[in-house]
Amino acid sequence: MISRPTKSQRASSTLRAACAPTMATLERRVMLATFTPMTGPALQTAINNAALGDTITLDANTTYVGTFTLRNKTTGSGWITIQSSNLAQLPAAGVRVTPADAANMPNLQAPGSNAQAIKTEDGAHHYKLLGLEIIGPANNTDLTTLVEIGNDSQNTVVQVPHDIVIDQTYMRPNQPSSNIRRAVGLHGSYVDITNSYIEEIHEGSDSNAIAGWNGLGHYNIINNHLEGAGENILFGGATNRMPGTVADILIKGNHIIKPLHWRDGSKGYTPTVKNLFELKHGARVTLEDNILENCWTSGQTGVAIVLKLGDYNVSPQNVTEDVILRNNIIRHANGAVALQGRDYSSNSPDGLVRRITFSNNLFDDINGKWGDSGTGGGTFNIYLTQGPKDVTFDHNTFLNGYTTIELDSSLKTYPATNFVFKNNITAHNSYGVRSTDGTGNPSFANPAPGSYFGDAGHVFTKNILMGGNANVYTDRPGNYFPATWTAVGFVDKANGNFNLAASSIYNNVGTDGKDIGVDASLLPVEFAYMTGTTLNVRYDLITNAPRPITLDGNGSAITAMYDGEILPFTGVTNIVAIGTAGIDNLVLAGTSTLPLTFSNGAGNDVVDVVNAANWTLQSNIGGATRNVAVNVAAGGSVTFNATQRLRSLSVSGNATLSSGGHKVLLTKDLILAGKLDLTDNDLILDYSGADRLGGFNGTNYTGVLGLIQSAQNGGAWDGAAGLFTSMADAQTGLTTLGAAGSADVFSIGAGETALYEGETIDSTAVIVKYTYAGDANLDGFISGDDYSTIDFNVGTSAFGYANGDFNYDGIISGDDYSTIDFNFGAQGAPL
Repeated sequence: MISRPTKSQRASSTLRAACAPTMATLERRVMLATFTPMTGPALQTAINNAALGDTITLDANTTYVGTFTLRNKTTGSGWITIQSSNLAQLPAAGVRVTPADAANMPNLQAPGSNAQAIKTEDGAHHYKLLGLEIIGPANNTDLTTLVEIGNDSQNTVVQVPHDIVIDQTYMRPNQPSSNIRRAVGLHGSYVDITNSYIEEIHEGSDSNAIAGWNGLGHYNIINNHLEGAGENILFGGATNRMPGTVADILIKGNHIIKPLHWRDGSKGYTPTVKNLFELKHGARVTLEDNILENCWTSGQTGVAIVLKLGDYNVSPQNVTEDVILRNNIIRHANGAVALQGRDYSSNSPDGLVRRITFSNNLFDDINGKWGDSGTGGGTFNIYLTQGPKDVTFDHNTFLNGYTTIELDSSLKTYPATNFVFKNNITAHNSYGVRSTDGTGNPSFANPAPGSYFGDAGHVFTKNILMGGNANVYTDRPGNYFPATWTAVGFVDKANGNFNLAASSIYNNVGTDGKDIGVDASLLPVEFAYMTGTTLNVRYDLITNAPRPITLDGNGSAITAMYDGEILPFTGVTNIVAIGTAGIDNLVLAGTSTLPLTFSNGAGNDVVDVVNAANWTLQSNIGGATRNVAVNVAAGGSVTFNATQRLRSLSVSGNATLSSGGHKVLLTKDLILAGKLDLTDNDLILDYSGADRLGGFNGTNYTGVLGLIQSAQNGGAWDGAAGLFTSMADAQTGLTTLGAAGSADVFSIGAGETALYEGETIDSTAVIVKYTYAGDANLDGFISGDDYSTIDFNVGTSAFGYANGDFNYDGIISGDDYSTIDFNFGAQGAPL
């Protein structure tokens, strides 16, 4: 929920006047009620009986079928809250929910017959819907609107519902293939849609995650996942009966996406796709810090963002004005932006689409592969038609349409007055700036300043047009034409860093003294993205308490999840986790054998392998800093295919250091409630503090020796938990796990170090080696040195493998002599 100071005071004067007769009685109601309905009819009764300030709690995992109408309440004070009984089990406040949270949500289901799941009574106000799952009808019939706030027939301000919050709510069809035209019909005032997840909203015609055209505005659409086939977010498109244009809209921090299976039909349906964001009217609209992606040729030409005027013939009060689009990532589309300055189909005047600013946006992968042919350079970065006014593009980076700016011939009659294009980076391709009047001339000489752009307010300067010809733009001085992207000088274009490097000659040369192009540090940070076939998982967006990123593996298909966002990736060949100096938490689910590099900072990072997960890690994830802790849950398993240098290892399930010999598991702490199989490798427990080898108390060893004893289980290596070697020959006793303190093996004391298997160790280390039984000095074979050790200690109670107590029974005896004698003749190559 978004807090607003004195929110109840900010409704229009008409709304306040309408509520005034009831205000004197609001404070008379002292006792607030809590309702716990169990059925659909009981829920509607609870809503009917509730007063402002009451709470309606719905049981998680319970289905409530019906069209639930939010009533206009005039008694009580505060908000009526409709919430899940498991609200505390949902993510923390401000964190987006995911489909995985549905288990902790009640299920509100539309009843069929094209009836909404939730609608509002005229003037309904002050409702919070928290932690709900709202779905389409069980019979999967087509549905126009899932949640309708207001309606498209209201025509007075007092009818408009206001002060409504939808937070941490999950909306979807009953089955993914079922048709819903829109998830939220937004015709209210002061409405927040936050931290929610809307998926699979599609139909044969226009369909939207959120759409509205007959409300007053003051909308916050923040931190949501939004899937809508026609337009993910649309304002306008039908008759507006309100006295003015919908206004004051903030769209921030959302993931606005069309799933790719809508294009390839892999799930059996290919809905009509148009745009990611469209305004047909709207005033004071801000779109910032969002990721908008995937828009291909279908119902239209696959343009990501369309700003225009519509329905002028029935709503002549409509305008599209004062629109700001900043700090967004817009990608994977056939075209980037289309601006239409008038409703030509209704013969509206021009000048009603005006004051539009694009600043610091990254337009990536604007490419013909999203068009009909699937090849080529895409369509345009910017298309201007019918005279939009006062449009500015400043500090954007385009990668990259077939043309930089496409100028429709209608601009000769309705020019794009005061059009400003400055400090941008784009590829020129075949045509940088091109008119569509039949000349095909890429030169700015046609159109001339006085025709398509109308007046001297037009600005085109300090732009990089990579691959362009400076001689064509002599009438637009101050631009740059490097021959290649390398000459532009990005920090790391291949890996998605589009800031200019310090060595770039285009640093600090913009009209404002800044670098040309986008400032990538202001863009929304992506927690997971592909570069080639590498999946990059970024933790550098986590600044405070650790919030886990989960990777769910299935071969080369990996799903990344963070803070309510779910991103699928295919064709992955390796994974790089990019950490911070803080605490980072990577959770591994599913099954994967992909190489994972944990490129962390100096923080104490954690890798959790959860129940039923089965991951094979191909390289050392701890790095030289040894700051990664690995926790393997009961029912989970991990295989290490390389030496690991960890901060700690805790195993309640199964962990294996794969066979091959001479790998080392180096850890500062070891907790085993499950099984750790060294196979034919070694363990170094580089502890600090109390001795971790363990002492003999007459019945059991403690510490590391106890873990071996538990696994060995009298010689069979079939214990329930502990420190195992699946390579040991339990029948003959030829090989085993030998364990000793480093001080005993190397005779080193405090402050001294030694080298073991290439690792530097000090006197507070325990060495566990897969070796021949009888190898007292853990050098991999049995020699006279081992006989000398047992000879020196025979008959004593100086237990411990390094002293000759090979069977860990607390005394050196004939059994130990038998072991060393037997294996001296049987041993092969050194282990």
